[in-house]
Amino acid sequence: MKKLRNSMLYLLAFLVVVTLGACSHEEEGHAESEPTTTYTCPMHPQIVQNEPGTCPICFMDLVPVSQSGENEGELMLSDSQIALGNIAVKRVKYGDVGGNTILTGQLVLDETQTDIVSSRATGRVERLYIKETGQSISKGQPLYELYSEELLTLQREYLLALRQNQELGKENPRFASFLGAAREKLLLYGLTQAQVRKLASTGDVDARVTFLSPVSGVVTEVAAAEGQYVAEGGALYRLAKLGSVWVEAELYPQEIAGVRVGDTVRVTVQGLLKVLSQPRSLS
Repeated sequence: MKKLRNSMLYLLAFLVVVTLGACSHEEEGHAESEPTTTYTCPMHPQIVQNEPGTCPICFMDLVPVSQSGENEGELMLSDSQIALGNIAVKRVKYGDVGGNTILTGQLVLDETQTDIVSSRATGRVERLYIKETGQSISKGQPLYELYSEELLTLQREYLLALRQNQELGKENPRFASFLGAAREKLLLYGLTQAQVRKLASTGDVDARVTFLSPVSGVVTEVAAAEGQYVAEGGALYRLAKLGSVWVEAELYPQEIAGVRVGDTVRVTVQGLLKVLSQPRSLS
């Protein structure tokens, strides 16, 4: 009878141990199946904690997030949390990596299309026919009037050579060469063929000579004033052709490696969007 009682006690203890083990195993499996709750910041999703608190960056209250990813550190965010965190997701794919760089530049004149009108002789500027910048002028249009004793002397030398050639040219051909040299000197000093022919026909000399524009263009600078004395070679006007302009922009040193000659550049000018907002080749 005593042995039967002991056997019953052993059997009861075994059943209790088995039951507790099964319960414990069931609780562990249930605990593993439940997702772990963590807390993150809606504005800074990189902040993740295992308990409630505040964000160390913006000090907002952390919100609970269910961590149901397969690997440690993976989080599942709701649509509202993704929107608040400004998170964008895009599938990875093969392709060319490129980007756009916005630069601030300025329009400048094409230096290869710029001409400088300088004084051909020393003298005083008696009159400026063009006094303002931005005006378009044509080749042969009067630009300025210059008073020059030097030009007056050259005109007298030409008329003297002309008379000598008319009187003695048949007997001595050297006078024809003298006349040609005097005529060429007037042309080199800026007089036109028509002005030289008029001087030969009328014989009237004048210390005030009107000079014409040698080229067409737009006046970008008036470097002289009426009554001003100028030396030979002194700049009077700067003319430019605006058929093409340059755009100068600055790059940071780290951006130079990404620019190559021939790259397409889109130029946009405020106020002229329809005119200049066209691709241009980088040169």
